[in-house]
Amino acid sequence: MVNAGMVPAGHGWEPPTFFRRPQLLCGNRHRRFGLLENGRYAFAARFSGIPIGVSEFTSAQRHYPIVFTGTAVQVPVVVTGLSGEENLFVTGQGDWQPGCYVPGLLRQYPFTLQPSADVESASLMVDEDCPRFVDARVNASARRLFDDEGEPSPLAQEMLGLCHAALAEAARTAMFTQALQARRLLPERSIDIRFQDGTRHAVAGCRMIDADAFLRLPRDVVVDWHGRGWLHAISLHLASQQNWSILVEMHAQHRAEGRRPDGEAGRNRPHDA
Repeated sequence: MVNAGMVPAGHGWEPPTFFRRPQLLCGNRHRRFGLLENGRYAFAARFSGIPIGVSEFTSAQRHYPIVFTGTAVQVPVVVTGLSGEENLFVTGQGDWQPGCYVPGLLRQYPFTLQPSADVESASLMVDEDCPRFVDARVNASARRLFDDEGEPSPLAQEMLGLCHAALAEAARTAMFTQALQARRLLPERSIDIRFQDGTRHAVAGCRMIDADAFLRLPRDVVVDWHGRGWLHAISLHLASQQNWSILVEMHAQHRAEGRRPDGEAGRNRPHDA
């Protein structure tokens, strides 16, 4: 089964499951803190699927299979591993595989928005347990989140904009997946993987667009979906299925090297100011 890092919720999105201790970002509490650039993706080493937005399909389909997963609401995810706690794209140093697209959800970590009915005024939150979130007085290489007066730095402003854009993208993606579900285009599938040594493995819990049912859509629906850009997204999803072979090769290489998912990293816990 694909182990994804985020699930839909009534207000839009819950904080991803890799957020251990999200707190509101504020100048009084976090004035001295900053963010390190190295080891950016170690937190994702145990996730075999990463949710993406529909606008990311173009970049993502070059490197990953795109599937849908979830319960009542389906979420598009890129498959990054063939077992529940395997991410083949996180290196031993906690970086992402060079040259491969990094999903937006990972690029915005350790930040997310506080759940709020008023999206425009939603505040920025930070995962205080993120190993990259450090005391900038101790580690001078960290990019600060506030200046000496407690005002947000350009980095904090950048992350706030990125998180707001991600929330808007989530709403657009939900419209797309709801339309697919309404037309019964997302049957559940089990992906049968055959490794070079002859062993087999099934990836369960995935949904993929039924190409035959898609071709039988009424003309007016096709025209409407074309105008929304959904036909292109569907084509990219279908084309991405050829990337399962990439995962099989990477999985075999990791097994040959004896690599395992990374364990928990160290923690930094700021105290109330």
